[in-house]
Amino acid sequence: MNDRRLERVRQVMRRVEDIDVDDACERMSERELDEVLTYHWPIVVRRVMADGSDEWLKGFVRSIARHGKRPSWTPTLKQEQIMRRLVSELGTEPSKEIELIEG
Repeated sequence: MNDRRLERVRQVMRRVEDIDVDDACERMSERELDEVLTYHWPIVVRRVMADGSDEWLKGFVRSIARHGKRPSWTPTLKQEQIMRRLVSELGTEPSKEIELIEG
C-alpha cells in the first residue's frame, strides 16, 4: 500500500470527525447526488477498500453505495458532508499507482 495514500485517508478521517452539522452548507441537490453516486462514489469505494482504511470508513462507503441504489433514498445532512469531503479528497483525481500482476 502507498504510504501517501494511507496518510491522505487518515487526514480525511480526521476532517470527517471534525464535521459539525450546524456548520452545514446547502443540501445536496438531486442532480449533485446523482453525479456523486454515478461518477465519483465508485472511485471513492475502490480507494477506501484498497488502502487499509479503518472499518468505520469502509462500512460507511459500502452503506452509501448500497443505499444509493434505492430511488427514494436521500442522505442525511451529516452523510452529505462526509460524502462531499471524501469525494473532494479521494474521488476526483485518477490514481497514479499502477499495480502489475505477474502471471
